[in-house]
Parts: sequence; structure tokens; C-alpha cells
Amino acid sequence: MSRVRRAAMQGSPSKARVNDNWTSGWWDFFPLVEHPRPPIEWSNSSVIFTAHAVQPLVLARHFSSSKQFTLLSPSPITAKPASFHPPNIISASPDDQWLFAFFPGKDVDGVSCLWKRGLEIDKWVVQEFWTYSSQTGVVSVDWLSQTREWDLHPQTGMPTRNPRRGPRTPVSSPNLLLVTQDHRITLCYMRHYIPKLKMLSCSLLHRNEAAENTPRQFPDSQTDIGSVRICTNASIGIPYNGIIPIFFLFYTSNPSTESSFVVATRSQTFPMQSLPSDHDQYPSMDLSIPMDLEGQSDPLLDMKEDCAEDGSVELCEIQLKFDGTTMRLCAEPIPAIQPSPHNASERLRDIRFVCNPTSVLSNPAAPMYLITSFLDFEDYTALPKSILRCYSFSHEMSPASGKKAWICRQESTRSFDNRVLGFVVSSKQAGGHLGLIAGLYDTFGSHKRKSRPISIGSTRRIKIPDLSDDDQWNRASIALPGNKGGRSIPTNVSLSPNDALLCSVSSSLWSSQTSVHRTPERLLNFAPADGTAISPLSSKLAAAVISRHSTDDLTHILSMTTFPLTEVGDILYQTFSILDRCSGVPWSAQVGLVLEVYKARAQHTKSELERKRCSDKWQTALDICSVAACNMIFEEVKIGQEFNVDTAIVWQLIDLSGWVVSLLERLMKECVLSSDLTGSGSSATDTTKMKAPDAPIFLHLTHPVALKTLHAIVSNIKRLRLVIDGLTPKSENTQIVKEVFIDIMDCAGIDVAELEKVLDEFSQSIGKDSDEKDARRSLTMCQPTTVMQARLRGFVQSISESHALHKARLFIKPHELVDGASQSLTKKEKTKDVVLKGLLLNRTPGLKCLRCGGRSELGKETARLRIWDKMWNKNCICAGEWVVASV
Repeated sequence: MSRVRRAAMQGSPSKARVNDNWTSGWWDFFPLVEHPRPPIEWSNSSVIFTAHAVQPLVLARHFSSSKQFTLLSPSPITAKPASFHPPNIISASPDDQWLFAFFPGKDVDGVSCLWKRGLEIDKWVVQEFWTYSSQTGVVSVDWLSQTREWDLHPQTGMPTRNPRRGPRTPVSSPNLLLVTQDHRITLCYMRHYIPKLKMLSCSLLHRNEAAENTPRQFPDSQTDIGSVRICTNASIGIPYNGIIPIFFLFYTSNPSTESSFVVATRSQTFPMQSLPSDHDQYPSMDLSIPMDLEGQSDPLLDMKEDCAEDGSVELCEIQLKFDGTTMRLCAEPIPAIQPSPHNASERLRDIRFVCNPTSVLSNPAAPMYLITSFLDFEDYTALPKSILRCYSFSHEMSPASGKKAWICRQESTRSFDNRVLGFVVSSKQAGGHLGLIAGLYDTFGSHKRKSRPISIGSTRRIKIPDLSDDDQWNRASIALPGNKGGRSIPTNVSLSPNDALLCSVSSSLWSSQTSVHRTPERLLNFAPADGTAISPLSSKLAAAVISRHSTDDLTHILSMTTFPLTEVGDILYQTFSILDRCSGVPWSAQVGLVLEVYKARAQHTKSELERKRCSDKWQTALDICSVAACNMIFEEVKIGQEFNVDTAIVWQLIDLSGWVVSLLERLMKECVLSSDLTGSGSSATDTTKMKAPDAPIFLHLTHPVALKTLHAIVSNIKRLRLVIDGLTPKSENTQIVKEVFIDIMDCAGIDVAELEKVLDEFSQSIGKDSDEKDARRSLTMCQPTTVMQARLRGFVQSISESHALHKARLFIKPHELVDGASQSLTKKEKTKDVVLKGLLLNRTPGLKCLRCGGRSELGKETARLRIWDKMWNKNCICAGEWVVASV
């Protein structure tokens, strides 16, 4: 063997160590500054919207489900799908009722579409669509909302209501703001009771205004001789209002923070011959060979300097006025942010406004900040350098004009030398302190073959306005599959509804890869006035329940095996302590949260014993919600104190009564099995040989609210029995109703009338000794506490010896004595309606709950209960979201 060959073999890595290391080049990070980026949106109902890789489609998937659904595209795209690109903008409204997307065209005008959501989160209908010509496509989107957001108090962690954000729009909804490539801002809105979309449009380059019912005025074109100037990036800064007047229908003509906001834009000048057309995002190759090679010039080299980005960030103040009848949109440019001479090679990554909700109290001079991020590739000879800058905006009196105007000041600058700044996103729940979540990518790394996924960077929280790292928050890893190390980095991200998770999307010509990552977590607990420490996760859960946002991103963290069950109970206890102090939060919302946590825990745990225990807990929570729903239906059909037993509703009452009786039988069985059955002559007070009554189903008897609801439904069934017993059969249907209901009651293993007396006595004894903290602890554990078990022992012993039970019929059912019958009945039991408790017919697609998995056809019935439209048309009985269930 030669010396050269031996040296080459010694210097080459072994086959086992191939691909252990990865290194990124500048070309791996260049997609960060390209436009458009693949869009992604995580709505407050926990639906993740993305764009199809090659088709003009909006894809959606609920975070807790693997099922993906597609939104129906507007008719121009459906007719000619090959003429449109995938959407480059997707935005959901804060109330989750509207969705916007823009589809660039190929050789045709681009199409903007506005969808409206139905009762189910996967049912979207095209409300309006309109077109934009070439070089006038949508660049940025924001919403003017009438809802006030909830935030966390910086010291106590209690949910606090933020001021109203942006101008008030008392006669219109939705209110969509669009910034287009031709430097225009457009307000798209619908007047109340007029289902027709209206638009107001103004130029961002000079002072102008637009009013309702007036002809649209177009500004001078931005096309120069041989070139055109196009807006490539924009952000809309909508500050919070400090004053909320009672008479909000009248606006003053003077500019104020209540009716004005700021738009920041970045532009780029293109030569006419090299203008990037929206009509063809991926042009076909010209494979013809030119004959005159010497006289040819390289068009890419000729357009290099001409297509450079404008160094400045242009600003424009927008005012939205309403005088009681007419809406008016006014635009007035303000001094732009000029770059330094040595920053000419910087490429803008992103512009993002961050609004301060507490500025009206803490810092009125700085209600809003502008964050700009840049990448400097230095003529593409090295890895890019990352720069982050912060500017403050204050609404001050201008000496020149004598009126208030927005003043911009640079606050700080920060650079990242060893890593590449991939993204910055403003936190939705800042805990009272402004901050950014920044993603920094590594430029090199190593991994093992079996290690998947691998870390390519980390996220951290950055304070505003000094842009320093926030030491009160930890850092979270950004991980991708092992074969993606240093390549296909995420180019766009979206935060989950409660800032717990981050969904990223990577750019690719043929496929888009989405990944979910953890976000930085606050290290310090909140400290309320009473001195008890509250976990940040508990505060976020409470704020999500009050805001009616999805809690899937938070329960996903609690379902991990890294969280012990005792710690999960502590977090829920702190959450319910916060909710009990807030008015307007129904108790069913707490039960639904318990159900969601323990069901997710049962799905993720690897322990069979823990899975069985968690399954019993979430099933008990669902039963508590079902008892409350049954009781509401019984109260709905009452006329005074008597039941309306007409043929349209009586069969539904029979189904409800049958389900309640089966629940009572399961509860009474557990009472008998937990009592002393040794026959040793022990008295009712001798509880030394009793099994500990700690089963989750005993929560029906120990929690004051659950016991009160169970007592009420038993009383209603007892009263309904008296009404049906008194019916005089005048028709065959009446006779059948009477016999079926009596069979359900008489064949049961319990006597409802006697049980109602026992529950009445037990309710009175529980009411005297009930403890609020103990009741809250039992709900978080979804089982009786030790103190409750001591009180429950006597009741369990007395109920097992009372005349309310028929033990032979309680433990032995007639169908169990028939071969082959039990299996079919068990199958039917699993297909019952989660609301009405009747068998599902499955003739038409019904509804399915994403939280408990229950199905219902109540919304599809022709004769349905009025309480359906009041209580459960948008949410299940457990407060979960509905989706369309397949037949």
C-alpha cells in the first residue's frame, strides 16, 4: 500500500461517522429574506392554516387532531386552478369567525378571498372575493377588532383586561386592513345588517383621504422611466386606547391615538424588463441557444444594482373617522426612518410593530414600538450577520403643525455574530412586560444517526426597548428531523393561542414541512397579594378560559410524562383559584378543562395503570357535564313546575332518563362494592373493613356542585315519573310512551323516589361541612379527597343497606342471561348522542367534539330543543369545539 493511499485513508472519516456533522452556508439562510414566504396562521381556536405547496389551496388542521381539511376556494380559482399560485397571505380574525387569504395569479389577476366560519371549526364558506391586478397584490394584513384582549398582571399573574385596540368601528364587522404592493392601504368592512363588502382605500405616499359613497381617487403612478417601485414588506401598528368613552359613536376631527395608527413599509425598485411578475412565480426555462454570444449581456448582472432595496422605512399615519353616518379613511405620511451609509448591504428580514397595552398607565409616551430585523450577506462571501433595531413611537404635539403627530425615535440596536436571526414574533401574553420571542439558528452542529430530531437553534425572549435577553425566561430548542440539519430552515412561524408552542414552516418548491416547538417559559412564579405563588402555566390557563381561547397548546404540555400527576393537580388547583375570583366563568368550563387534561394524559402515558386511572377521571368529568346538560333540558321543557310531555319531546326525555338511571346504577354499584360485604355483623358505623371510596365516580357525591346537580336531575326524573303515571292513554303512541318509561324505571336496580330522599339528606350534611379549598382540590384530582372520603364512608355504608337499591337487578341484567346479546348492546352504548343520550342514526353527517370525542345529531334534527341554539350550537356540553363528523 502506497504512502499516499495510507495517508488518505487515515484522513478520511470512517463510514460510521459520516453525516455526524453539518455546516450551513449563506445560501441556506437566503430564503429568510425572500418574498413571499410560505404563510402559516395559528388561530385562537387552535386551527393551524397553511398553504398547499403547489396548488391554490388553504389547508387546515386542528392541533389536537391529525385530520386535515381543505377550505373551498372561490369560483375563479376553482374554475382555473392552474392559473393561480398557492396563497402567500393567510390571516385569521381574533374572534375566529373570519379568514383571509390572497392567491397570486399566473397571467391573470390575483384573487383575495374572505371566508366566514360556521358552527363547526372545519366548516368555512366563501363570503366575498375580489381581484388585484399585477403588481398590486397584498403584502400585509391586520384586523380591527371590537373585542378586548386579556393579559396577565406582571406581579399577581391575574388575568386583566387590556384597553381597546385601535379605532372603534361601532357599525361594521369584520374590519380588515390590507397593504398592497402599490403602496395603498385598504379597509374592507361590512356594515351591520348589510351583507355586502365595502372598501375604503388611500395612498401611503402622499396626503389623501377616502370616504364612503364617494368615487375612488387613484394617486400618481410610482412608475418611473424604465422602472417601477413596489412595496415588498409592510406592518400595521395599531396602538391601544387609554380612554373608553361612553358615547363612542362620535369622533373628533383632530388626530388622536383613539382613531389613528401607523403603517411602515419597505420598497424595492425594479427595472421594467426584469420586473418580477405576480403572474408567473416559477417561470419556465428558455432552452434555446442564442446565436450571437458576444453581443449578449447577462440580465442578472445588469439588474443587480437596480433591484436593490430602498434603504429607508417609510411611515404613514392613518386615521379612521366616523361621524355617525359616514366612515372616512385619511392618510398622511410622516418622516421616514433613514438608514446609515454603512448599512447599504443589509437586507430587511421583517418589520413588526409591538404595542404596549399598559402604556396608558405606565409609560404614556411610548404606546408602540417598531422592530426591524436585517441580514447582511456581505456580497455573499460569508455567513450573514444579523441586526435587530428598535424604534419607539409617541403621539406628541408637533411644534410645526400645532397638532399631535407620531414621533419616531431609535432606542437600541443589537447584532448577533455567532448565530443567524431567523425570526422575531411578538408575544400575545406578555405578563405585563413587552417582549419578543426571537429564533436564532446555529451555523453548524453535530448529531448521531439515531438521534431524531436534532437541534438547529433556540428561541429566547428579548426585552423591549433595550433588546437584551430576559433572564426571567428560559430558552427553548428548535428541533428538526435529522436529515434537515442546517437545511430547509423554518422561514415563517406562528404562535399558539396562549404562547406555549410555536409552529414553523419551511420553504420548498415541492413540499412544505411544518413543525411544532416549545417557546421560552417564565422561570419565576407570580406572587399575588395573599402571598401564594402561582405558576405562569396556571395564569395562562385561566386567561385562556376567560378569553374563550383553545387550551390545547397548554394541556399538551401537561400531558407530557415529564409532568407528574401531583404537579398537574397543583397547576389546575391554582388555575381554579384564579377563575373562582373572576366573575362570569361557568363551572362547566373548569370541568371541561379537567376532562381535556386527563384525556390528553391518558393518550400520552405509557403506564397502563395511569392510563386506566386517567381514563376513569376524564369519563367522570364528562358524566358531570352530561348530568348538567340533562338537567338543563329537563328545566327547558317545564311549564312552571310541570313537564310538557308532548310527542315532540317526550322520547328525548325518555332517552335522558334512561342514561341518568344507568349512571346512578354504576354509582350505586361502586357504593356497594366499597362497603363492607363480609357479613360479619358490622354496623353502619364500623368502617374499618370498608374499601377506601376514592374512585373518580364518587366525585358525583362529594363535590358540592356535582352533588347538587345530581340531586336536581333525580328530582326531575321522579317528577316526570309522576306525570307519566298520571297519563290516560288516548292513543297507541301514548300507551307506548308510558310503558317504555315505566319499564326503564321498574327494571332498574334503584328506586328513584327513595334515592331522592337519601341524596337530600346527604346534600344537607355535605352543605354544612363543605370546604371551598377541599372542593377545588377534589375537582383538580377528579376524585374525592381524604377529608371527603371520611364523610363518604358513612353514606356508602348506609346506601348499600337502604331500600333504595334492588341489588339483584343492580348487578344482574336480563340481557346478561342471553347469549350474544351483551356484545350488541355494548356496541350501541358507544354510539349514543353526547347531548340527547339517544342512539345515533348516522343518516347524515353530525357533529363531533374535539375535546371529549362525543358525537351529536341534535343540530341536524328538524324539531330540536331551543336550548341547543342557546348553549350547545357552538360548543359541546364539555365546552369543546365541534367538527363535522363523517357518517
